Amino acid sequence: MTAVATRRRGAVVAVVAVVLLLSRVFPQSWPIGRIAQGAILGVATGLLALGIVLIYRTTRVINLAYGAMGACAAEVGVALFQTRHWPWLVCVAIAIAAGAVIGLIADAVLRRFANAPRLVVTVASIMNTGATLALIMFTHRTMRATRSRFEREEHATWPL
Repeated sequence: MTAVATRRRGAVVAVVAVVLLLSRVFPQSWPIGRIAQGAILGVATGLLALGIVLIYRTTRVINLAYGAMGACAAEVGVALFQTRHWPWLVCVAIAIAAGAVIGLIADAVLRRFANAPRLVVTVASIMNTGATLALIMFTHRTMRATRSRFEREEHATWPL
């Protein structure tokens, strides 16, 4: 391990130790659950940004459908879990497979524009976003036709 990697690892360990110490000393102002949630959301945002950068670096096109394709795959997995009560790991595997299929379809469509100007490819990416969002709405309406217990109860009549 190089000296730079050792220093980075030491800095990360020091930051984690300080945050854990602060969460023990001041639990109201440094709640560990909020810190963990922020770290998870930060890592997820960083991975999304990394994916967009990788797509841009390889294709020289900003794919505006990137988030919608992931959301569509996630909607399939969550809908199967919540409405059909399938096991969680099976739903994750199906969501990953749905994401791969959506990505392959989007790639097949966008490959037709390989020699087109970049503006045309960006517009095709926007159209891909619209198609993916329509697929999300279709999935939501068909898979969630059976409402959950929370949605069946009359919550609109709660007294204020």
